[in-house]
Amino acid sequence: MTSSGFRPDRTLASTALRAVETAQLVSAAWGEDALDISWDPALYLASLRRLMLTLAKLPADGGRVLLVGHNPGLADLVEHLTGRPLAMHDRGRVFPTATLAHVVLPRGWGQLTAGCGELRLLRPPEGTDED
Repeated sequence: MTSSGFRPDRTLASTALRAVETAQLVSAAWGEDALDISWDPALYLASLRRLMLTLAKLPADGGRVLLVGHNPGLADLVEHLTGRPLAMHDRGRVFPTATLAHVVLPRGWGQLTAGCGELRLLRPPEGTDED
């Protein structure tokens, strides 16, 4: 994330152990005690619908948001917002653990529709062990 220049204004993270660890690692990479992290148990294995409802509740000036959660919901969200299917990764998964997707959205959080976003970056992990 740091090499891509993406710095979130806020982070929404699942309370599952791996998501907590990931959010904390991201925060530490910025050299701060914590980014603006909101821990949300509803993000655990959240569906596309749940993720869209969560985003719709953000204030219009919510800025850049990092979601730290789980699949298949996150992959479904990226496909929905960009209006295009994700390619299969060489590990046989569409959205492997620790993948970073940067989607640019043109509207306020409550106005998100299918295909409204532009996928700027999709970076699968390098050397990450997966379940």
